[in-house]
Amino acid sequence: MILALFMLLALAAGCGKTGSDSPTPSTPPTTTGTSPDATPDTPSGPPVIDQIVVGTTQIGHFNPAMIGHDMASNDLIFDRLFRMDPATGEFYSDIFESMEWSEDGLILTCKMYENIYFSNGQNATAEDALYSFLCLAEPWAVPVMLSNSQLDVDWTRENGYVDKYTVQFKVKKQHFLFQNTDVVLVCKEWAESVGYDSEDWYYNTVVSGRYEVVEYVPGSHYVARARPDYWNIEKEGPHVVQEYYIKVYPDTSVAFMDLELGNVDFMIVSTNDYARWEKNPIEGVDMLVKSNGSVMNFVFGFNNNEVWFDKRVREAIAIGIDWNAMGETLYREMFEPSDSLVPKSSPYYISPDAPREFNPEKAKQLLAEAGYGPGELKLYARTFQDYKDMMEIFQGLAGNIGIEVTIEFGDATSVIPYWGQGGATDFGFYAFSMGTAAQDVWTNSTFLMVPGGIPWYTLPFPEAMDIWKDVSSIDPAARMKASQEFQKYVYENIYTVSFAAQRGALGFNSNKIPRDILDRHTSTAIGGFLFGRMGMLSAGW
Repeated sequence: MILALFMLLALAAGCGKTGSDSPTPSTPPTTTGTSPDATPDTPSGPPVIDQIVVGTTQIGHFNPAMIGHDMASNDLIFDRLFRMDPATGEFYSDIFESMEWSEDGLILTCKMYENIYFSNGQNATAEDALYSFLCLAEPWAVPVMLSNSQLDVDWTRENGYVDKYTVQFKVKKQHFLFQNTDVVLVCKEWAESVGYDSEDWYYNTVVSGRYEVVEYVPGSHYVARARPDYWNIEKEGPHVVQEYYIKVYPDTSVAFMDLELGNVDFMIVSTNDYARWEKNPIEGVDMLVKSNGSVMNFVFGFNNNEVWFDKRVREAIAIGIDWNAMGETLYREMFEPSDSLVPKSSPYYISPDAPREFNPEKAKQLLAEAGYGPGELKLYARTFQDYKDMMEIFQGLAGNIGIEVTIEFGDATSVIPYWGQGGATDFGFYAFSMGTAAQDVWTNSTFLMVPGGIPWYTLPFPEAMDIWKDVSSIDPAARMKASQEFQKYVYENIYTVSFAAQRGALGFNSNKIPRDILDRHTSTAIGGFLFGRMGMLSAGW
């Protein structure tokens, strides 16, 4: 696993005072041992942690509308328009005191708190909230996340401003994940005054969040310090964590050594380092293993090979391959079996009524009934080099039940166009690699249901869409019902074989950070780290 606070394509923008030189670099903190900086609770006041060091392999800028944005900053220095509780699937906001959908589910009306102030002293209004979304429609912005949001840009630009503290967003079609779009509050006046490509987005970003960047050294580190004038400090504060030091390392192993020495307090840990820690735990270093919200699936190429329309063949794959052995080989100590499209940690997960058991002899019998003797069923797949281990393990296990598998590998520039043009491939593997804090069925099943993507992935059964259409409903009850029905439908018909939850390990200094607080403020194993909220007294210190 790659250690990084991933700099994915993100949304919205931040604020700050204009033009000044970058600050003089400070010396990164160096300690040995456990180095607890926390002052315990005393009659005189709450605990205080001077600094938490976060290890990563890269940092970015703080313009969330552009490629290279530093995702850790979304919660650390910004307020977010929308949030989702991964435990319940419910949405809430840092800046809106109320959010209400219209009866047709297409217009979301949001009422802001009136006492939000940016670090330059400017009061945040509906113009700022509206700009935070609409700046993503600018030619210089990253378009991907905005297109996924289903925002009707033209309507929202014309009608979104209702009054000083009320804004409306219209979507092209009803979709609950509009409120899962990671948009942060931007100071419109400041952002427009400095321009989208200004160095002020690195060194002088104006923000409304709990911390602000006081030092930035490209390729080395940045420092986010507590804002005592944070607008919501009376409700959330005071700050327990006074400063976050986001430090860049050349690779995960070097960062992990500093975690062992007590010089790093939080990092994403590689599978190899996690396995090493499990065998020889280190005092003061703990691990939190979490889902990234997705599951690895074996995918049948219905549209490329008619053999899959015979349920007996699909069942032979489902029970004739030792999926647990495959998962243990691939993921080792990280392996968690999963029998559905979403992990067991998802609020949408339901367990199958009749779990399948590994039975290679019955699988051979099913293949024989379908007309395939040993070596007579031949499968072909062309896929990415990154899937080599997975494919070759499957190849060996399929051979044990008499299925002959041929595999060719390539890179994305050759494989994806080949698939898109309908190139032959009979099967493959899929997981939503970016992860999803929502842990929802829609995100984890679009590969099966959205035509126009990869043709061989798509389920060719009309009734599937009838069940699936409400998994994106804004009505929580309707969404839950459809999500569970679709999982059951896919499992009982064996339209995919889900077998491994995608998980990762978060290493942390247990002398500084309580496990339960960290758990509540990390959405997934690869992102969604709520450092800003975690640093406040209201986090549960």
